[in-house]
Amino acid sequence: MSFKPEIDEITKALATDFLHVYGVSSVRFVALHASSDIEIIGEYGFDQNRVGESTPAMTWRSWSGPDELIALTSTTQRWDSTAMMCSVPFFNRSVRAGFISLVFTEPRDEATRELIQSEVESYAAIVGLYLSLTDADPSLRAHRRLRHALIEQPINVDVELTERQLKILRGMATGKTNHALALELGYSVSTIRHETMRIFNTLNVSDRKTSAQVAIDMGLI
Repeated sequence: MSFKPEIDEITKALATDFLHVYGVSSVRFVALHASSDIEIIGEYGFDQNRVGESTPAMTWRSWSGPDELIALTSTTQRWDSTAMMCSVPFFNRSVRAGFISLVFTEPRDEATRELIQSEVESYAAIVGLYLSLTDADPSLRAHRRLRHALIEQPINVDVELTERQLKILRGMATGKTNHALALELGYSVSTIRHETMRIFNTLNVSDRKTSAQVAIDMGLI
């Protein structure tokens, strides 16, 4: 795709261009991770910016009040009791990847709710397809913004890693230990350890997790 809008741009377009006729005031995209935690990855029209905010599964599944709809959407319900909030799931490769949540300026009657839900489900299918084609993880863009804000060290843009270091880096990104990498790649644990330190120095980081994050951001792995 030559044109790849950010998720915030998509939420704004849904609110202002496609769904405004139904009185939509706010739109929020919520990603559902493999861990069952959820994360807000895009929003438009809300007073408080919550993009990047994550919530553990045990917490959001017991929500009540305005946020309860997300918990209800994980079953079958799409509308809250006031008929002013609607939440529709979107899918990535047939797996539920998150929810599109809408807030309206006034309650919607039953006939209008059915029409809105049908239309939003169509948009959700498009959104899920777009995210599956652009990012393996629908929250990847939000993660990148957060990581760049949190990493204080300057990133070396002229990075040169050997093929062996790249293999080790890919292994570290998947959580493999030095011992596991040594067995897999056929090197000694000492060699893996020394190469790991060289990777840290090259990327200007101090730990395995940050090195993997930086490498992903830079497109090294």
